[in-house]
Amino acid sequence: MLAGNVRLPVLTDRATRVPLKVNFITNYNCNLHCNYCGTHELPKSMMKADQLVDAIRELAALGMQQANFIGGEPFLRKDLPDALATAKQAGVATVTHSNGIFLRPLSEETFASIDVFHTCINGSRDAHEATRGSATYDRAVASIALMRSKGVCVNVDMIITSQNAAFEELDHVFRLAAEHGFRVNLAPVFEHRLVEVNASRIRNLRLPGDRVQAMFRHALDNFDPDLNYNSIEYLETVAAGDVPTFDRCWTGTHSIVVDPMGFLSRCYQYVRDPANPNGFEVGWRAAVDQVVITDCVTCQYSNHAEDNYFLAREAKRASGRRLQVKA
Repeated sequence: MLAGNVRLPVLTDRATRVPLKVNFITNYNCNLHCNYCGTHELPKSMMKADQLVDAIRELAALGMQQANFIGGEPFLRKDLPDALATAKQAGVATVTHSNGIFLRPLSEETFASIDVFHTCINGSRDAHEATRGSATYDRAVASIALMRSKGVCVNVDMIITSQNAAFEELDHVFRLAAEHGFRVNLAPVFEHRLVEVNASRIRNLRLPGDRVQAMFRHALDNFDPDLNYNSIEYLETVAAGDVPTFDRCWTGTHSIVVDPMGFLSRCYQYVRDPANPNGFEVGWRAAVDQVVITDCVTCQYSNHAEDNYFLAREAKRASGRRLQVKA
């Protein structure tokens, strides 16, 4: 979701592209091998430190207001603090998606450059470590406590699979949320381009529709706006057994993905396509304009779906008004 106080120029014309939110896939390296992921098996090539800084500056000049840094594990890049600082200096809100297993200490300057820390807790210790590996639960919880102690907003994914689809696991994560002051994003596991090398394993982890619906109904029954990252619209749609569907998808026009080598796509489902434009090769303005927009208007990605719900609502309001939006 678009983070912080943003000035949102809502544009209904598809021909006008303003990359309000940019998801930088900083690398495919990862120090965990989660059983529903496969990024650690993808090519390890990535843009150099100065290239990442240049990309941030160029996209900020084009209207970027939120930079999401994901991986792999972004904190494996020693230059990530410089990237975060560059974004903040350009007036861009920053979101880091991390497993919280830090291999080196973070400086106070780095903490100050993070607006939102986004990590993952998949239930109790046993359920979490069944999906993310041994000795990961306590370190992830400790990273949340550390970020909150530094005043950083925290959001936590709970990836719902056949290994944690129980009400008590859901309740455990929400109790942690109340204790530590974070919000929970529920996301059923599914196959997509970033994890396609693991597609057969992920299919075995997917839940039957009725069990997904039951988990989301339970979340709705206990909905708390201070603890839920998901919107009511998203929870109700999935609880009803539907896939979020929209009149238009705003990816490609108002949010884009930049892969580790500077190739742009509309969303994660279209990464690693040879036809994707490269910002370093054609220029960032041209690359944004060349991102292929398809007719896809359904979305299983909770983050893209939430952006669509938000932007669809705000498209009905006055353009350019100062808005307080969900982090």
